[in-house]
Amino acid sequence: MKQLLLLIIVYFTQQTAYGQLPVFQPGLGTVVSTVSSMGRGIRQANEAKNSAREQEERDYMYWNFISLADTFYVHQQYEKAISQYQKALEYKDEQYPKDRIALAAVAQRRLNGDPYQLAVDKGDSLYALYQYQPAIDRYNEAIALKSGEQYPRDQISKINLELSLWKTVHFSGLPIAGERVDHQTSKAFSNDPWSDFIVPGNYSWVDRVLAFSNFTELDGVAIPANTRLIVYSERDFKGTLLLDITGPAIVYNSANIPADSLFSETYTTSILQETFPPEVRTQSNSDMHLWINGSMEIITVK
Repeated sequence: MKQLLLLIIVYFTQQTAYGQLPVFQPGLGTVVSTVSSMGRGIRQANEAKNSAREQEERDYMYWNFISLADTFYVHQQYEKAISQYQKALEYKDEQYPKDRIALAAVAQRRLNGDPYQLAVDKGDSLYALYQYQPAIDRYNEAIALKSGEQYPRDQISKINLELSLWKTVHFSGLPIAGERVDHQTSKAFSNDPWSDFIVPGNYSWVDRVLAFSNFTELDGVAIPANTRLIVYSERDFKGTLLLDITGPAIVYNSANIPADSLFSETYTTSILQETFPPEVRTQSNSDMHLWINGSMEIITVK
């Protein structure tokens, strides 16, 4: 090794009278290249080590600020919590502190009795009770107070979507009930992977309009008030009349012998209980799985 270092020193210190480096003997270039590669490897290893140390320090500072912010949040010191979450973001661009900043800002406005937040909270409460129009009114109040906020606008959009579902007939591959239970029941007029919502019209072949409910085989139908559903056994509105019912009504597939509890259940959602009390829940007169071979009419009743 000493000899190798000596050769390198000679290479970089000796010069000819014309300022040129001496020419090495064959094989010496390989030695110099090897030493150079070793140097690069050592430098890269040091850089990686320093980078890892810096990352550890950043992680430590991030979690330190997060822990402190969470403590302030729990004790309702929301402004201090927001400050610490913002400092955490300087070390790591994570979603958690961003979400907590948003929650803390809402909580601070609520604590201060901010009119905008009070209007939003009232709208949320009414929305949860399916009191759609009063909820929309409260969200509009919030928008008037803070036009730049997106949340009340999004809530109004959700309400309008749900209202549009109530203007359809709800078909499900599961029995329809007051609550959704995966692979067991669908909640009336709430979207899920087993449901189709069909607007009024004439449908010459049921199989062409039922996608999700037909996939698992039709077992439940909810018809809103002022809507009439007529089902025929054959396409193009021919054959036997399988169903002719005007809502409000919920129909279960008699071929699957629905549980008695479906008929007597008290729905916890007031609008569903008021619209579909036990007396409007009934069974089909035929196997609803076969309806896909027929046709149907959905009519709005004046």
